[in-house]
Amino acid sequence: MLREFFDFLSGDISFLDFIIQVGAICFVVFCATPLHEYAHALIAVKLGDDTPRNMGRLTIDPKAHIDLMGALMIFLVGFGYAKPVQVRMRNFKKPKRDMAIVALAGPACNLLQSFIFLFLRAVCTFGAYKLQNEAMAYMGIFFLYAAAININLGVFNLLPIPPLDGSRLLGIILPPKAYYAIMKHEQTSCGLHHGLSTASSHAESRTTGAATLWSMSSRLHTTSHTDSASPSSLQGGSSTVSTRQDSGDMYSSV
Repeated sequence: MLREFFDFLSGDISFLDFIIQVGAICFVVFCATPLHEYAHALIAVKLGDDTPRNMGRLTIDPKAHIDLMGALMIFLVGFGYAKPVQVRMRNFKKPKRDMAIVALAGPACNLLQSFIFLFLRAVCTFGAYKLQNEAMAYMGIFFLYAAAININLGVFNLLPIPPLDGSRLLGIILPPKAYYAIMKHEQTSCGLHHGLSTASSHAESRTTGAATLWSMSSRLHTTSHTDSASPSSLQGGSSTVSTRQDSGDMYSSV
């Protein structure tokens, strides 16, 4: 949004165009991002893990998903993150495969939304041309920006870099030991973000008095684990995982 703001100040775009772009970003933050998180939670529950349901994440209510700093990043740079959806791999029948499916659900939801918005944009553009309707033309611009932001979020999260959702897809093709090494590295890569999220949480508490409602995550907008797991816990069968007594297979999908 920064570029659009400076374009507005320089006179390259009109005030109405700028308002439409801000509205599209708000729509993505309060609608598209919660749907991304809900997709993670829904697929996890469908695959046998009720952790998201028990933690109140099986909902499209924005209050359950929005992270203040992550939302601000979406406004400023076009992509960001939200509160993580925690899942337990031990509850999956095929942990590596099912974790990859859960991770893929979020970006897939963003890309699906982008296709819907592009279709609506085409309809509005056609209607504006045929009916000479200026309102439909502006609606088309709105849907175009909403689609672009969803594509940014979806593609960014598919990068195979921990703790992004794409790193979970590596679990399908990598042997357990290699996958375990990636997850160990993921803990280190999340350290900086954890500090930023904690600082954001304190600032939020001062400004809103509701830090508990908007508790900050320690993970990027994707899938990131909260504890380490052994290679044995990543084998295909649920019997292998069910013998673990610690919380090493607890993960967070954002």
